[in-house]
Amino acid sequence: MTKKYKVPIIIITILLLVSVVLGLVYFMRDNEHEFVIKNKDIISKYNYSLKENDSSLKEEKFKELKNILKQDEIDDTEYAVVLAELFVVDVYDLDSKLNKYDIGGLEYIYESDKDKFKSIMQDTLYNNIEDNTLNNRKQVLPKVINVTTNEVIQDEYKINDLSFSCWKIKIKIDYKKDLGYDNYVLVTVIKDSEKLYVVEINPE
Repeated sequence: MTKKYKVPIIIITILLLVSVVLGLVYFMRDNEHEFVIKNKDIISKYNYSLKENDSSLKEEKFKELKNILKQDEIDDTEYAVVLAELFVVDVYDLDSKLNKYDIGGLEYIYESDKDKFKSIMQDTLYNNIEDNTLNNRKQVLPKVINVTTNEVIQDEYKINDLSFSCWKIKIKIDYKKDLGYDNYVLVTVIKDSEKLYVVEINPE
């Protein structure tokens, strides 16, 4: 009697395993934006962080910023320039990103603009990034190897009825391979209390 059920049991077991695997794949795809990347370093007073998957260039710029912010008297222009460079590296180095939801530069954006910036990036620059959760992505993405500040203009910037000191910083971006991405951007940084924030980024 038991021999009659051997084949159906094996088939049912295989079908169950296939269902479980497909369910896991669906769950991973549906929840690919739910991920945690550990911090490698942090500037706690300013809530700036360096992630484990960040590029070596971002790590270099992060250390520069950390040294600037350690000073008893901080040079705001120096702070603004390095912050803008760090921001550009983080935004445009798509090769280091886990997926389209791993948006670079968010922690440097002015608080009220973060959701808007994230939405724009997901719909444009980050839209076609393939998921790399399993570290098996074959897609060729831009890797930033250098950024150079070409011009800094100090000015005022208005948000509603409030005026802020600002720096308009023109930055040249060099990539490991030219894939047609922006080579020059103008980043606007403002000072609100002791902290600086990015409020605009415009390709030139």
